[in-house]
Amino acid sequence: MNGGGWGFFRTAYASEQLRALSTRLGDLDALERAVVLADTWSSILVGRSSFSDLFTLARGMSNFDEPSAWELIGRAVGLADRILDEEGRLILRDVVQSLYAPTFARLGWEPCEGESSQASELRALVIGVLGHQGRDEAIIAEAVRRFDRGEVSGNLANAVVSITMAQGRLGDDDVCEQRRASASSPQEEQRYLYASVNSGDPRVPVAALARAFSEVRTQDAPYLVGALIQNRDAGAQVWRLAVARMDEALERFPSIAHPSFVGGIASFTDAALAHEVRVFHEGHPMPVGQQQVQQLLDMMDVNVAVASRNRATLRDELVAFLRD
Repeated sequence: MNGGGWGFFRTAYASEQLRALSTRLGDLDALERAVVLADTWSSILVGRSSFSDLFTLARGMSNFDEPSAWELIGRAVGLADRILDEEGRLILRDVVQSLYAPTFARLGWEPCEGESSQASELRALVIGVLGHQGRDEAIIAEAVRRFDRGEVSGNLANAVVSITMAQGRLGDDDVCEQRRASASSPQEEQRYLYASVNSGDPRVPVAALARAFSEVRTQDAPYLVGALIQNRDAGAQVWRLAVARMDEALERFPSIAHPSFVGGIASFTDAALAHEVRVFHEGHPMPVGQQQVQQLLDMMDVNVAVASRNRATLRDELVAFLRD
C-alpha cells in the first residue's frame, strides 16, 4: 500500500484484498483512502480491476465526508451507465442505491448545524447520483418539487436542476431559458444555460445547440456545445450537427475555446461512433488546439476500450455484486 499517499506510483490490489480493505478504511487517513480508490479506478481503465472492485471499496465509504473520493466513485458509476443497456442500467440503479442510500440517510436534504463544508458538498454529489443513475423516486420527486417552486439555491441547486431536466418533462427547457434570462447572478445564469445538457428529451440538447449559434454569448457557446455532446441519448446527434457547422464555429467562437467545442467526445463509448469521430477530427484538424483534440480522442479511446472489455459481462458482474 502507498502509506501516507505520498508515493508517485500506482498499486494494484486483488479483489480479495479490496474486500478485506473495505471493512478497514477507517484505519487509513483521508489521503490514503483517496489513493486506494484512485489506484483501483486507474486499474479499471487499464483492464486489471473490475467495476465491482471499486464498488466494494465504496461500501466502506458511507461514513466519510470526502467529496473527492465520492466524485471518483460517481465517475465509475457514470461510465458504467454508458456501457450498459437499459436492462443493465436497472441493475446499476440498485447498485447505486445500495452504495449511496446510507450516506444520504445520514446527510439528508438539509444541512445540520455545525456540519463541515465537505458534508455540504457531498450531500449534493450523493443526491445527484441517486437522482440520475440511482433513479430514486423520492429523490426525484423532491428535486422536481423544489424546481417547480423555484427553491433552487445553495450547493443543491445544480443537482435539483439537473435531476429535474433528466425527467424530460415538456416545458422545463423553456422555464430554464426564462430563468437564465432573468438570472440575478452569473452562477445562476450559468446553471440554467447548462440545464439542457442533462435533459432526458433528446430534442432539448439539439435545440440548445441551435441557440449556441445564435443567442448564447460567443465566450460561453463552445463550452456549452462540448457539454451537450456528453448527453447520453443525444450526444452523437449533437456532435454530428456541431461538426457539420465546424467552419462557422471556428470563425464565430474564440480560438482558445475551439477544442472545447468538441470536448464531450471523450465521453463516447461506442466503437463505431469513436471511429467516425477520430476519422473526422484527424481529417479536419483545428488550426488552433488540435493537440488538445488529439488528447480528447485518446481519452475517448480509453473509455471505448473499457466498454469493449466490460459490455458483455458487466450486468452479470453487478448482479453478483448485489448478491455478495
